[in-house]
Amino acid sequence: MSKKLSSFVLISWLLIPKLVLAANTWSDPSGDDPAKFSDIEVIFSNVIGVLIPFAGVAIFIMILIGGFKYLTSAGDPKATASAGQTITWAIVGLLFLIGAWLVLVFIKQITGIDVTLFEVPKN
Repeated sequence: MSKKLSSFVLISWLLIPKLVLAANTWSDPSGDDPAKFSDIEVIFSNVIGVLIPFAGVAIFIMILIGGFKYLTSAGDPKATASAGQTITWAIVGLLFLIGAWLVLVFIKQITGIDVTLFEVPKN
């Protein structure tokens, strides 16, 4: 139990600065002005700004876990296969993230529209 708790505390400690830095000012810094529909850009940008690094950290941790499982398998074929699957799926996830980004960049190159930015049209 303490191993899970210490892992949770470490990951939380590493992610707290990202969450704090994700805070952005609304249209009125005092907070008196209610949020408008155009403020969804800020929310979306902040959420993506936290999720992308989190995905990278998760992939890195999964590769580390797979490597640790491989090192501690002691020649057991099932444990070695499990470690290989963990590493394989982590790399597949990384390739999926890179592929999704490349598709967005490709769309930008073909159409000239930057689909990597989220903007609400303003009147």
